Amino acid sequence: MTFHIETCARALWRSLFKSKGTPARLCARRWAFLIGEVFLLYPLMELWARLGWLVDALFFPAYRRQSVEAPIFIVGAHRSGTTLLQRVLERDEALTTPYTWELFFAPSVAWRKLFRRVARVDRRLGAPLRRTLERLGTRLREMPHTRGYFQRHPLSLFEPEEDGQFLTHLCAHFDLLCFFPFPDLFVHPYAYYDAEMPPERRRRDMAFYRSMVQRHLYAHPGQRYFSKTPFFSAWVASILETFPDAKFIHLVRHPMEIIPSAMTLWRSHWVMNGCPEERYPLVDEIVDQVHWWHLHLHETLSPLPPERYIRVDYRDLTGELAATVRRIYAQLGLPLGDDFARILEEEDAKAKRYRSSNRYSLEEIGLTVEALAERFADVAPLYGFDFPPHEG
Repeated sequence: MTFHIETCARALWRSLFKSKGTPARLCARRWAFLIGEVFLLYPLMELWARLGWLVDALFFPAYRRQSVEAPIFIVGAHRSGTTLLQRVLERDEALTTPYTWELFFAPSVAWRKLFRRVARVDRRLGAPLRRTLERLGTRLREMPHTRGYFQRHPLSLFEPEEDGQFLTHLCAHFDLLCFFPFPDLFVHPYAYYDAEMPPERRRRDMAFYRSMVQRHLYAHPGQRYFSKTPFFSAWVASILETFPDAKFIHLVRHPMEIIPSAMTLWRSHWVMNGCPEERYPLVDEIVDQVHWWHLHLHETLSPLPPERYIRVDYRDLTGELAATVRRIYAQLGLPLGDDFARILEEEDAKAKRYRSSNRYSLEEIGLTVEALAERFADVAPLYGFDFPPHEG
């Protein structure tokens, strides 16, 4: 594994000495983030992770022989329904994906076994530890500067999360833009990973990611792995090189709906970790990234046979969730068990009752329908997009 120390050092240098005029300008809350999370929590987390990997090498070397058969990747731009689909598929006992605590605090086989033993003891005592962690999580989500982010992206230690966060342990992925809003470091090359990252570095990153998947499957035997990570939309060629039998679920939502929602999410993250000088910074960078992901996903995945690739409309997923998931399973050749079939009906009823309170507008972030129509002129025919989108 290769930690991207140069990228990390440049992000820290920018944060401390070149942050004026960026969403990361130094202020009290930004200093609190840098000291508490970057200089204290992150190094401790990485030392703990590497100690766990050393224990794995000594006591659980068999994870290296763990096969990874036809893993499933949910891809698509941010805010296209990937989290909804992940939370549904996670309830299928035949599938497995990492939880937040596994990604950040137990990325090794050894620490998962340790934490599971602690959890068993905790349950016998009435779960005081888990209840305490849940209370702390609730307080974190309700703080004034965090509330906006968690309203848009619910997060819990005990729920599944984007497995691309494994790459946090290498300082090597696009979502680090949330913490360090410097586009030349994390938009380029990470948002254009397959096109801009040197091949040798891509191979090292993907070898590390594969080892994380192997560890997870070793700790969860008998299940099929699935991944939900929007920024893997820029990594699909690298994923195919690493997992030649991979299957893909590509979620599609109209750019006029994605971009305002995504910009609000990005901004809420920057607010949580700093003090934005602009209401919506980096709009052009995010628009260009969304545009390229649409092109790259189409060009890379469309040639795959139908049993390995399915494109799903966001409106179908949210409007007819059970029928859409059944169609996904049928096309990709996934077995649909009776228990999961019943769960699907429950999830379908919840999805139909759900009404989002979030409202977004292009004008608020400084965009127009005409500007997006021009920017996505080459993408629109590939996906059947109209500008503005037709209702229904």
